[in-house]
Amino acid sequence: MKFGEYYIEQFKEIPLVWKLARAHRKYFAFAATVLQLLDPAVIHTMYLYDTGRMKVDKRYQK
Repeated sequence: MKFGEYYIEQFKEIPLVWKLARAHRKYFAFAATVLQLLDPAVIHTMYLYDTGRMKVDKRYQK
């Protein structure tokens, strides 16, 4: 999967996040999550981890 496709996939999560935020009345959390879902730097880091191009630091895995 290319980065552009991965970035577009993140937009599909927004309705689910809104549904959960509305059910629990966590509107600020929704806004913060959407800002992260739209930030290319955050998405690129997630992309590198998900594709295995960057390994997870073993010190923080437990």
